[in-house]
Amino acid sequence: MLSYAKRLINPASADLIKHFYPGLMALVMLQASCAGIRSNPQYTESKTSTNHHKGKSGAVRYAGANSLTERRLFRQIEAYLGVRYRWGGTSASGMDCSGFVRVVYKNAANLVLPHSSRKMYGRGQHISVSNLQFGDLVFFENIESKGVSHVGIYIGDEKFAHASTSRGVVISSLGEKYYRVRYAGARRVHNQ
Repeated sequence: MLSYAKRLINPASADLIKHFYPGLMALVMLQASCAGIRSNPQYTESKTSTNHHKGKSGAVRYAGANSLTERRLFRQIEAYLGVRYRWGGTSASGMDCSGFVRVVYKNAANLVLPHSSRKMYGRGQHISVSNLQFGDLVFFENIESKGVSHVGIYIGDEKFAHASTSRGVVISSLGEKYYRVRYAGARRVHNQ
């Protein structure tokens, strides 16, 4: 297909296609997976980096969120991966943990959540760790201050997306000792 495209357009444009073709194909594959073509949702993380940046093909794959809201949540999460941490921030130029969760839910589900992990912890239905589902909010205590002070969005396979103070918006594992010992609970704030 690439050689065919080169014959149809000028050489400068062909170089652009050659440069962007792998990324375009990754985007097509992501769209197919987000459409639910695969039946068994799986999240995998790049083994070369724990800090995933927007636009890097292959950095994050999720083989299909089930509902329309979950697919929208996934697209929003992916759009903000790699954004730097900024206390009080709620934009692509920088965001904190509750700002990240708030923006993702506002954009994906038109759900307005408070800009505070403690206040978010009081919302929704309590969920046990064994019943976590994609989109549930996971909370941690004694990270930035005493009590509930950090929040992320569960994406499956014991992974969650969050705004880390040192790494920005990333995917981490609930199994990592740092998060495991600080885990405070989970809430479901979205409809299935």
